[in-house]
Formats: sequence, C-alpha cells, structure tokens
Amino acid sequence: MIGFKVCIIKPALPSSSMSQGQFEAALKLAPHPPNLAAIEASINLGECLQNWGETTLSAASALPDDVLTCEVEAEAQTRACALFRRAVHAYGAAVPCDQPSTSAAATPCTAPSTSAAPRADVAVNCANTLASWAEAARARAAYATACQLSSTDNGDDLPGLLANWGTGLVALAGLMQDSATKLATLEEAVQRLRESASFDRADPAPLCALGDAFVAAAEADADGPATLRALCSALEDGYGAALRVDARHAEARAGAGDARMALARALTAGGDEAAGQEALRGAEADYGAALARPERLGGWRERADVRYNLACCLARQGRAEEARQLLGALIASGAVAEATAREDADLAGLWQQA
Repeated sequence: MIGFKVCIIKPALPSSSMSQGQFEAALKLAPHPPNLAAIEASINLGECLQNWGETTLSAASALPDDVLTCEVEAEAQTRACALFRRAVHAYGAAVPCDQPSTSAAATPCTAPSTSAAPRADVAVNCANTLASWAEAARARAAYATACQLSSTDNGDDLPGLLANWGTGLVALAGLMQDSATKLATLEEAVQRLRESASFDRADPAPLCALGDAFVAAAEADADGPATLRALCSALEDGYGAALRVDARHAEARAGAGDARMALARALTAGGDEAAGQEALRGAEADYGAALARPERLGGWRERADVRYNLACCLARQGRAEEARQLLGALIASGAVAEATAREDADLAGLWQQA
C-alpha cells in the first residue's frame, strides 16, 4: 500500500488540494443567491475534483503488473468515486445538468443552440463525471442535456460528447435485466457512436465502444437470428475500424478477441466446427497482441479479464496445459475464484482431464 500512495496520491495532491481549497473558500464568501463569480467558482471546483479523480484512476491504470493489485485498484477507485461525487455536487450547484427538458431527446444534436449554450460545457463535464462514477442513468440524462445545448457553430466537441453518450448507454444496458429494453438501449448506443465516428477524427475510442455495443447486443439476443450479424458488425465496423486507425490499439485487440470468442461459440453451436476453430485462432492472436503491452489495457481487472478470456480460448482449442497455467495464476492472484471457473462452459475440458 505504501507504493500505491507514493505512485498515485502524492503527485495529484499538492496542486489539486490547493485549488480545491481556494475554490471552496471563495464559495463560502459567495452571496445568496450566488452571483456569476460564485457560479464560476463552483464550476471550477467541479473541474478540479473531476480532474483529480481521473488522475487517480489513470495513474493506477499505468502501474506495471508487479505493482498493480486488486487492493491497489480498489483503493484508487474508492478515492476517485468520492472525488467524482463531490464534483457532481459542485456542477449541480452551478447549473442543473442531469434533468433534461422533455424535448431533449427529440432535439437534433447538431442543431444550433438558442439558449444556455455557455453551460453546455458544464453539462458535458457533469455527464462525464457521472459516467466515471458509474451513475449511468443520471449520466444519460446529462448527456441529453449537453447535446441539447451544444452546437458545432459554437465550437462544441460534439464527436466527443456523442462518443461518451454512447459509451454511457452501453454501460447502462449492462445493468438492465429486460432483454427488450437492453436491446433498445444498445440500438441507441450504436446510433450515437456511429454519429460520433462519422466526424472522422481518426479516433479509435468511439469505434471500440461501437464494437462493445454490438457484442453486448449479440449477448442479449444470444439465440436470436441477429447474433451472427451483430458479431460481424462488431469485428468490421467496430474493432476492425479502430484497428485500421491504430493497429496497436490494445483495447480494440482485446475487444476483437472477445467478439471472435463469441463468434466461435455461435458457429460451433450451429455445427460449423471448422469455422469455430478458425475464429478461436483469431481470438488467440488478438488476445496475445493485447497482452503484449498490458499497461495499455487499463487497470488490474481489465488485464485479468483478457488473460482469463485467453485461458478460455486455449481451453476450447484443446490446449489444456497452457490454459491451466494461465488460470492457475489468475486464481492465485484472486482475479477469479476456482468455483466460478469450474462453472464456465469454456473451461469444462480442463476439469474433465484433471
């Protein structure tokens, strides 16, 4: 834990803490109702807290494998969430951000804003903070507000806004139990992410999120006729497009591996064993490329998930010994419980041979 505090907390502490204290002191002197200066101080406080939280998470994600543990990541997330919570409160004190008007959903995102345009930036910041805080439903409303207020004529970052909105919808869909509602939310996510990618900024992020949305839709409709089509779209329009922008993009490689794993299951279940094995070989190559630079994958959990999926991929190819080695390391590190692994159909062959 000492290494964590030195690596993560110390660099962010002096400037962020000092700025936070100054903004809070200014707000204590503000009149009621607050004037423009007080509103600006509240917005600046929100930005300071948001940046502090994001720095905490990004610093943890950049740690090497031998330093980043489950406990280190959990402490970083706890600290960051506390900062995000306070940031949302500060933004909300300046302007309502996550309660769009009834016409927000119908307002074109590219339409010129006629009112409250100066506060579009606050709504975007609040939405991004809510998404980081995993408050997906409130983030969705804040993105709708931001989109309603934004305009390319004002220089607003609509591609980034749409990308974050779509990513937030994918996260929100992951919390839903009803398949129909989940699929409708993912369809909206695909629409927003396609709109973001249409700006052609050579940014792989919205394309990766588009791949995630298609894979999630395939999983939500696992036995439906659109499953194979969704997985192919994930590989071509999502992860494949991202890799055409950046061939070394680790997140796109890992996502492509997941899509090919799902494709292998579907093909094998449909009786096409040869095509299923080909998809597994492709997935193995994708996971291997992603793990070549694990720090680019994100935090401890993200890295462990890719290694676990690679173990599943190897097991489905009949390479039991390699799969056991990977899985044993994951169980020893606490990334996965053996009882959970024993229930995974992809790993069934490991226990039958043991």
